[in-house]
Amino acid sequence: METDAHKIWRIVRSNLESLKQAAPEGYAPVVDVFLVGRAEPVRLGEVHTTRDPGFAWTLLVTETTDVLDEHLVFAPSQYVERVEIHLVPSESVADTFPIEWLDEE
Repeated sequence: METDAHKIWRIVRSNLESLKQAAPEGYAPVVDVFLVGRAEPVRLGEVHTTRDPGFAWTLLVTETTDVLDEHLVFAPSQYVERVEIHLVPSESVADTFPIEWLDEE
């Protein structure tokens, strides 16, 4: 049986949308991805995966409004320890994050 490495990100996006709809005014949901061996979570702006079973890496792009603060984090998919979705006080947070497959043109 083949594992769907993308399913978690579809579930996260769905839950992010639900929390966004339920968020009180002045709050917005964010996604924090915790990686094995990294002390601080990655505040997710985008996630990129590939359908190539021989390339089990995930690209996490940090959420930022300034390109100078942007981080691209390549991590083996199995290093994702947990994903947390929670509300933060905010005036503007991205509606959702895109999921893109690196092996599609």
